[in-house]
Amino acid sequence: MRPRSFHAFSVGLVLLTCLGAEARPVVTGPEVRAFLGGRTGKLVYLKNYSYRMYYLDFDDSVLQERPLLPYLAANPMISWDGSRVLYERYSAVYIQDLTDSNTMEHLVYAGPASEPHWWVQPQTGNEYVTYTQGSLDDWAWPPQSGAAYILKLNGYAGDPPTQLIPYMMSTGRSHDGNWGATSHHSTGMYRLDSSRVDTAFLASKNWMNSGSFLLACNASINPTPNPSRQNRMMHLTSGQGLVNGTLYDNHQAVFIRSWNDPDIDHPFWYMGIPGDNCNNDSSGNLFWGFPEWSTDEDYFTATGSKDVSIPDSGDLYIVRIDTTGPSRILRVLQGDGINFMPHLWVKGGLRPARIRLDRTSLSFATLRQDSTDPPPDTLRVSNAGDAPLPPLSIFIPAVDTVWLKISVLNNGSNAPRIENRVVRAGVAPGSYNARVVVSYGSGVDSAVYTVSFLYSDPVLTTLLPKPRTAVLVPGDTARLTASPFDQLGQPFTGSAPVFWSGSAGLQITGGGQVTTDSSQIFQSFSAFGISGSVACTTTVVVVPNLWRYAADTSLLAQGWRPDSSILGGFTREWHADTAVLLDSLVDPAPAKAYRAYRKNPLSFRLAVPNNRYHLRLHFSSLRDSAAPATAALLISLEGRNQGTWIEPIKPFGAVGASIYENDVTVSDGDGLLVGFAALDSGGFGLAAVEAYAIAPTPVLVTSPNGGEKFYIGDSLIVRWTADTSWVRSVGVQLSVDSGRTWSQLTRTRSVGVRDADWGRFAFLLPITLDGNSLLSTQALVSVYEYFGADRDRSDAVFSIGLRTTRALSSPAFESLALRPIGGGRFRMLGLSSPARITVTSVDGRRRTFTLLPEPSGAVLDLRGFSSGLLALQLRSENRTWRRLIVNSP
Repeated sequence: MRPRSFHAFSVGLVLLTCLGAEARPVVTGPEVRAFLGGRTGKLVYLKNYSYRMYYLDFDDSVLQERPLLPYLAANPMISWDGSRVLYERYSAVYIQDLTDSNTMEHLVYAGPASEPHWWVQPQTGNEYVTYTQGSLDDWAWPPQSGAAYILKLNGYAGDPPTQLIPYMMSTGRSHDGNWGATSHHSTGMYRLDSSRVDTAFLASKNWMNSGSFLLACNASINPTPNPSRQNRMMHLTSGQGLVNGTLYDNHQAVFIRSWNDPDIDHPFWYMGIPGDNCNNDSSGNLFWGFPEWSTDEDYFTATGSKDVSIPDSGDLYIVRIDTTGPSRILRVLQGDGINFMPHLWVKGGLRPARIRLDRTSLSFATLRQDSTDPPPDTLRVSNAGDAPLPPLSIFIPAVDTVWLKISVLNNGSNAPRIENRVVRAGVAPGSYNARVVVSYGSGVDSAVYTVSFLYSDPVLTTLLPKPRTAVLVPGDTARLTASPFDQLGQPFTGSAPVFWSGSAGLQITGGGQVTTDSSQIFQSFSAFGISGSVACTTTVVVVPNLWRYAADTSLLAQGWRPDSSILGGFTREWHADTAVLLDSLVDPAPAKAYRAYRKNPLSFRLAVPNNRYHLRLHFSSLRDSAAPATAALLISLEGRNQGTWIEPIKPFGAVGASIYENDVTVSDGDGLLVGFAALDSGGFGLAAVEAYAIAPTPVLVTSPNGGEKFYIGDSLIVRWTADTSWVRSVGVQLSVDSGRTWSQLTRTRSVGVRDADWGRFAFLLPITLDGNSLLSTQALVSVYEYFGADRDRSDAVFSIGLRTTRALSSPAFESLALRPIGGGRFRMLGLSSPARITVTSVDGRRRTFTLLPEPSGAVLDLRGFSSGLLALQLRSENRTWRRLIVNSP
């Protein structure tokens, strides 16, 4: 997860240049103008790690990369009229004209500043610049490590800035001034007072429940002038939040959130990687970076890459947002270099008509010779532009095999209407397909649909494995089965023998009997069931132990334990002896498990060792009347909120069963803690619990791990191992009070798997950190996944002490000597040139002295400091000398 600012990375990184071929435009100017609805525009971006700015002018027929000045820029933003570009460099804010002949940049504000944005006050037309200050690692909500500021522009110069809000705000301000947002790393929106230019803060929101907050990055605010849509922000995911049941990992989706969104799992809009709620450009890109809303609310720009961690290459995209269906992506730049931090300016004006189509494919349920006709499928075509819809071209090559109805909504006489039906007479069994092409204008905005159906005799078409995931302990034996279904989804009535085989290392018979041994812990295998030409797959996982608890184990199979050992005295209740609905569940517990349940438990703890676990909670619906009831729960694992889970509604008169599943790491040695908070009425019943270890602890601290002794001025070397399939970047913390409070050691960045200090992080121990002394016999270190809950810490405490004669010096300072002369004064011998020396006390007091060479030695007067340990640091001739002394004034 990376903000648009790169200030978190080392200075050396920005001086690298990317090897390989230069990026190149892969589209023409006319193609981009068609994608922009017939309008033109400009695109500014940075190139490789020299941070050189370039731009494209879409008025060109053949697009050319036009370089701008200077290097080492960041966060370029084009002005609303397309004439200038605003950016930051060395934490200062600059403006330059967006022309090829430009040779001058204008300093607006000397900094420190990041994320500069334009804002034009609607009432006066005055131009302003907003920017933010603070730590990019601020996880609090609202982020209080800095504030947002605003300054008025006078030509190319800026007036003195004033505070806009007292929190970090990275997106600039909405068109009417009422809204703002931020996302590094805490994410949310701000409501502002549009009547004020500065000190405009009114309220904030981040869509999470009390005690937690949403983490993400790369925020931008909706640029629209329409006041009903300005309360929307865009951001990049960091692995928090479900959409349609999918949990998007770091940088795998772009979200738009509205101030009125109900919670984190229901954003206003989202787009995953190419092919997920957008067209697939076959690039193979797996991650998004640097999304930024353009000056038109229907478009934004982003970098696509195959690596989430500082990619070696990145393609540049323009995305056209469709809130009613799949969006469109257009790859503009492609190459071995990375193209990043883009911003798009779209020229205003009336947009030509363009079509929107409500689906990406048309198909029908499988047909049999004895089936009845299903109703025709419908493709709806609507006008998404401002102008009248031009005549549509609708081409159907094979009318006699198409069953399709096309209608155009709300566009008068130019709306064609075509209805065709499948001709059944004399049609032989087989697969039938036809192409439907819908387009307008030059055909840039078009779609091709395949309409298909299968017409055949009833045959076996599906095998449903039972279970889909078989969890076994070493030495365990299980039998796998599969149920066959025909093409209508009905149980197959004919003969369908199933033969089983397995992947390498799996002991399985043709009849489906699986046997495991002790060497296979934490391994996963695939078992294949085959019947004729149809196959299915069951995953077989071998784990150290399998914990299964149920409210009533008297009627369950062997291996289930009573839950009284984990739930205590919570009330147990029973359902009547009615049907239990398990059809929609994956690998449910035995049906009888759902008849008994614990009503409204608050929390429980599983006594399991440190490992990575897969947890399954089996719920039983409480249906004691015809009125539907739901249970909306806030679930927490190991003290971290996992969001809201809503139990599906089941019909009255049957036992409704449902399952919640999630992965969690236990690393604190006290078992797995599960907590509930009921958000809606209706209650809920916990019928059974399953947990099994799927991997060792993803993060393991190996040093310091207890008993070591370090000294002020030493390098504290923190070593760890990590499963990089789970953990890609970590943070490091230090506690000097046995874990009650923690101080961050990784303050300006995370440590990523590609960093040189991955697995071995060095930290020079100062006297104090965050105003607290580091002298301790109760010290611990913690290494944690930078964007998640996986973490580990020292198994036992270690100590940090003093060496009063400790000196860290280069060979050039070996001749220096410091001699006490009494009364808190010292004489520095061997100084050959003027030098500045900084003195710091344990309580944080600091002074800097200038020392000049003297034949008898320069005198250092420390009588202004109290008795105790002092740290001295001398800089001269680009060298550094450090020493700890005891002051006795």
